[in-house]
Amino acid sequence: MINVTNVIQVNSSRKQAWELISDFEGVWENSNPAHQGTKVLSQSKRPLRNGLKWWQREEVGWVQGEFVATLDNVIPEQQFTWSTTATYQLLGVPFKVNEGGKFIIEEREKGIVLKHELWGKFEDSFWGKLLEWIALNILKEETAIAEHNLTELRYFKKVLENKTKNDQNS
Repeated sequence: MINVTNVIQVNSSRKQAWELISDFEGVWENSNPAHQGTKVLSQSKRPLRNGLKWWQREEVGWVQGEFVATLDNVIPEQQFTWSTTATYQLLGVPFKVNEGGKFIIEEREKGIVLKHELWGKFEDSFWGKLLEWIALNILKEETAIAEHNLTELRYFKKVLENKTKNDQNS
């Protein structure tokens, strides 16, 4: 199993962060050059809520993946969880990974913390165990996932802090 958690301190409010991260087709798609498409499948596209579904295609390290994920445990301005069975390809060979995450916005004395906990579980079979070993030991996918996610959090930080700075100068 793969587990990755990234945390970043941001000079912003919880409300501003929630508004930003609620834009899957805009800010999430733009948050990482490895994203190759993000589309909210549910109508309406906002607000974030239990059962909201979205599609995404992306590259993470050496693999390209595609999934339709579902949100759960949505607490506005605080957190949401997501889960999916993603289909990845490595050298043209497809494989599936059950994966998900928990995105949390925590208030601090100064600003907020954005935290994204990610997990991935390979099939419980010889093939799944082999793929997991290759992903962890040869492809270093855990490191690639951490860097991919940290790229997104840094983007959110930059956008939020620029907005906070502009609001203070107004």
